[in-house]
Amino acid sequence: MVNYMEEVVEMLGVVMGEKFKVKSKLYEAPSLYFFCNDGLHLFNGDGTAKSQNNIFVGLLNGDFEIVKPPFRPQRGQDYWGYDGEWTICRIHWRGSYYDYTNLFTGTVFRTEREALAQRPEIYKKFTGQEWEDDANV
Repeated sequence: MVNYMEEVVEMLGVVMGEKFKVKSKLYEAPSLYFFCNDGLHLFNGDGTAKSQNNIFVGLLNGDFEIVKPPFRPQRGQDYWGYDGEWTICRIHWRGSYYDYTNLFTGTVFRTEREALAQRPEIYKKFTGQEWEDDANV
């Protein structure tokens, strides 16, 4: 049999094993959740995990949404961001002033795809102008 969990997890915007919170229109749960091959699990502080199929169904039907904590690379880890011309580039985290400036301005991304998706919104926040693919690069 084929396990489609990785594809489903990717559609929800996370990766297998990545910890995140869940919120509804009324409530944001303080607990951390993660996906593995057999579904969604609640991460218990004691290192155990509990299956959460009801929350999983709620994520699929839109009753809940995923709230990812900001990505913060470890020293030596690569991340994606923008150079001075708004070109998306891979950056090696060194813990430098430049790295922390990117972190605190919200321009540190786990993937190139995330950086690309967020560029128009961030460009507008920084410049007050709309992003135009050909005009801005």
